[in-house]
Formats: sequence, C-alpha cells, structure tokens
Amino acid sequence: MGTLSGGEQSRLRLCMLMKDDISLLVLDEPTNHLDIASREWIEQAISEYGGTLLFVSHDRWFVDRFADRIWELHDGTVTDFQGDYQSYQTYKSRRTDITRAAKRKEPKEKAPRPSRPADRSKQLAKAEREIEKLEGELACLEAREQENATDYQKLMELAEERAALQEKLDEAYDRWAALSE
Repeated sequence: MGTLSGGEQSRLRLCMLMKDDISLLVLDEPTNHLDIASREWIEQAISEYGGTLLFVSHDRWFVDRFADRIWELHDGTVTDFQGDYQSYQTYKSRRTDITRAAKRKEPKEKAPRPSRPADRSKQLAKAEREIEKLEGELACLEAREQENATDYQKLMELAEERAALQEKLDEAYDRWAALSE
C-alpha cells in the first residue's frame, strides 16, 4: 500500500468501505489532491452508493452534484438548508440583499457638508483615497482567501475580516456620495 499514490490510496479505502454493507459514509474533502481520473472514479462510486453520505468539501462542483442538504458553519452558528447547493446560493444571495436593503432604510448620519468649496474638494479627495485604500485591502483579502481555499478555519477568520472591511467600504462610499451631492 505504501507504493500507491494518494489518489490510489483514496480509491482503495473507498472500495474497502463500499464492499461492506455500510449505511453511512463520512468523507472529509474527498476530492482534494486527486487527479482527474481519480476524481471521476470517486464521483462515480459515490453516485452508485445507496446509503447516506455526510461530507465536508470546498469543491463547489462536488457539493452541487451530491448535496441535498447543506450545513454551513459561520460565526459559531449552523445554518441548516434543505436543498441543493445552487438553491442554497440563491437563498444566501436573497438573504444578503434583504440585509443590505434593511441597512439602507436605517437612518444614517450624513457627513457634514463643508461650507467652503475648497474644504469640500479636500474632503472628497480624502474620501476617494480612503475608498481606494479599502478596495486595495479587499483585493488583498480576496487573494488570501484563494491561497487558503482548503483551510476552513482560516477562511472563517478571513470572512470576518471581509465583513468588517466591506462595512467600512460601504461607509466610505456613503461619505463620498454625501460630499458629491
């Protein structure tokens, strides 16, 4: 067994499990580090499996193909969604839109309008620099998320950073818009 590749070892383990009459398979990142042939083989074997499958995966295609119930862990809470991955993405998008709409309806403090045009143009330039800086930080954060795509813990930390950064960016845009009027 020591001479087998990682994909071959994964296939062998799955074969050993599937030869028994097991009603529940628990898989952790089943498609990680596999070549295309190994991925296709595992996907075929799983699609023929008649029992219950519980898996953790960041492979969106795999999740979309096999999940009919999603458990998302975020900020110490579990969201339980009955349905496939695409339906869950639609649900999350709608939930985000509703939250954003509710925030927009909340009365916000307006940025004080400077009395002199010179002050206004300085504040406008400052707001634009802040927006540029925050957008750069957001781009760096996205790169870090890509680098850590398989590290769930790190992704959770980065998601919190992203939410805080996005909130600051939204506030900066609001200030800019108030100054631009």
